Amino acid sequence: MNIGNQIKIFRGKKGWSQKELAAKLDMSQSAVAAWENNRNGPNPTQRDNLCKIFGITIAELYGNLLTSKEPFPVQQIPVISWVHANKFEDINDPFPAGISDEYIYSTIKGEHIFALKVQNDCMEPEFREGDLIIIKPNVAITSGDYVVIADRDENKATFKQYKEYGTKKILHPLNPKYQDIELDHKRRYTIVGKVTEKIKKY
Repeated sequence: MNIGNQIKIFRGKKGWSQKELAAKLDMSQSAVAAWENNRNGPNPTQRDNLCKIFGITIAELYGNLLTSKEPFPVQQIPVISWVHANKFEDINDPFPAGISDEYIYSTIKGEHIFALKVQNDCMEPEFREGDLIIIKPNVAITSGDYVVIADRDENKATFKQYKEYGTKKILHPLNPKYQDIELDHKRRYTIVGKVTEKIKKY
C-alpha cells in the first residue's frame, strides 16, 4: 500500500473522478493522477485539504503507512515553538505530550526530528515567514548548511546559515539588512540541528 493508492481508495469511496477531486482541490487532474501513480505526493497543505474533503484524519489517509517500514515510511513530526527549540536536549523524549498542537508528516528518517515555522525575514528570500523547516538534530554540520541555533541569552532559538572561514565560524543571515554573528568561546550559541527540508507556505 502507498499514499497514491490511499488517495485513489478514498476518492473511489466518494464516487469522484480524478477530475472532480482535482476541482475540489483547485488543482489540475494531472496533479491528482501523478499522486495516484506515485510519481509524486501531496505536500502538507494538500494532505490537510484531502483530509477535509474526504472527511478523514491524517492517520486514516496514511492508513498503515505511518507504522510500516515499506514501501513508504512516514513519521509524524511535531511543529514546536522557537522557545522549545532553544531548550532542546538529546534525551529519550525531548517532545513530551502537549509540547505541540500541530504535526506534519515526512519521509525523513531519524530520531527527535522536529519542525519550526519561520517567523521573520532574516533568511529571505530563500525562507519566508510562514514556511516550515524540518530540523534533524545531532548530525554533522558543514559550511553552507542551514542550522537552528540555541541562543542562551535571548532564551529562544534562531535560524541562520553556518559558514566557516578558516578558524572563524559565522552564523550568516541571508537578508543583507542583518549582520553576521561570530561563534566564539563564550558559548552563547549552540547548534541544535540542521535544516533538512523546507515546506513553502502557499
